[in-house]
Amino acid sequence: MLEVALQRKFPRYPIQLPLLYRPTLPTVNNKIGAGWTQNLSERGACIELAERLPPEAVVNLRLRTDRGPIQADAQVVWTGERTPPSGGIPHGMSFTLILPDQSQVLRDLLL
Repeated sequence: MLEVALQRKFPRYPIQLPLLYRPTLPTVNNKIGAGWTQNLSERGACIELAERLPPEAVVNLRLRTDRGPIQADAQVVWTGERTPPSGGIPHGMSFTLILPDQSQVLRDLLL
């Protein structure tokens, strides 16, 4: 696992931010949900949600930061098991669409 982390082109940073999400496909429950980031990179995030999203689901994310919101579309890459004590379910997300101005806000946050 350490080898994978060292080989990443876009390292992950342990940043916890509140977020809102909404699945983009009508086949998935299309309600707005809330969660937290566990870590972030320029290309993705590990987020914790109360519900399990199906593999490859695409969601619109809105991360709340002190520099304003960051919006991006992301695809579920993996899901983990419910974690105590929070009871949340970790999801690995890969950003599929992030506008240039939003990407710059994210890069500034990571610095």
